[in-house]
Amino acid sequence: FADAPADAQTKGAPTTPANQNPASDEKTSNAATATSKAKQTPTLSSNLSSAPPTSNNIPSTPATHAKINNAPPSSSSASVSSLKELRKLRRHVLQLNSDLESTEREIDAQRQELDRAASRMERDRSRHKQEKEAVAASHQAEVANLVAAHERALQQMKDGNEVKVAEMEERVRRAENE
Repeated sequence: FADAPADAQTKGAPTTPANQNPASDEKTSNAATATSKAKQTPTLSSNLSSAPPTSNNIPSTPATHAKINNAPPSSSSASVSSLKELRKLRRHVLQLNSDLESTEREIDAQRQELDRAASRMERDRSRHKQEKEAVAASHQAEVANLVAAHERALQQMKDGNEVKVAEMEERVRRAENE
């Protein structure tokens, strides 16, 4: 960076010897003017909004023709480089647009996948809820059946024990009476 000139406008501008007057040499002043114009960076909006120069846009005065004919090759290379820059920017915009479309398609695909997953989860949740309710109902019915069976079994045992107790008491009475 130490070799770089301090002013970007003077970069590439022709240097004149100290003893030569730049105003006296018309070619040197035209080259400096063209170089400073070439250093201006075109913007995308100005290039897109302005049409390329045509013969209708350029006034046909002899002075203009003289300036065009005396223009150094750097002005045409500047226009070529600005056209290249414009093409590069357009390619970049097209690439960004295609990336955007691709991303939007990916987002839509993910949204559809999430919608399918949400509906599947909702179906699973409702099915699980129904299964849970069915299991709870069957469990409650099974508990009720077991309680009823247990009560019947207890009642049978009580009845059986009462009969045995009554028989034992009858034996004891007979044994005492004898």
